[in-house]
Amino acid sequence: MQHPIQVKGFIYYLKKNEAPLLVVFIAMLSILMVESPMLRILPTSHLNALLWYALVPLACIALLQKRSPSLWGWHFPHYKLWIKPCLLYLAVALPLIALGSLGAPMNDYYQKETFNWQTHLLTTALYMLGWEYFFRGFLLEGLRHHFKEGAIILQMIPFTLLHLGKPDIEVISCVFSGIVWGYICYQLRSFWPAFIMHMIVNLFTVLWINVL
Repeated sequence: MQHPIQVKGFIYYLKKNEAPLLVVFIAMLSILMVESPMLRILPTSHLNALLWYALVPLACIALLQKRSPSLWGWHFPHYKLWIKPCLLYLAVALPLIALGSLGAPMNDYYQKETFNWQTHLLTTALYMLGWEYFFRGFLLEGLRHHFKEGAIILQMIPFTLLHLGKPDIEVISCVFSGIVWGYICYQLRSFWPAFIMHMIVNLFTVLWINVL
């Protein structure tokens, strides 16, 4: 039997789900500040992403929840715990990237008129540091308590959607990558393996298309 919806029931719902709602609110604010040209504070995308995807969430953890950032994915796990699944992922992903780069969409998107690998490495590392912490650290850890392993799927959704505008094959692959990276980082409670894999994938793609 259904009962009338009451305001106090909604208030109870908000209080009961205060933690994940706060994480989602901070996440949406961060995404807007990075993706909206009108709201960007810093002139470069990599520094802006580092600010809003890593530093701001960390500050919110420290101030609002009074928890150590080390509990939110920042510790570096022993390599023996994650090296095998990461190498297996790369053994599958890199040949597929090389094959996919034969198509015009990938080439057109990643082809650069001038390419400086040192500059690309630095800017990409700063961007990926914020990006990977945001999804595989802040969101994954922030939603873990409430949704358990469901947090892996939840962090994958915005991760995939934020790739819209890139080649379709890359957007589709983000569903698989988001789940694999999310699962590894969920088990280790660390975003670093995903950061390393994402850096390798990005650098391989750009170098394969522009240099090799």
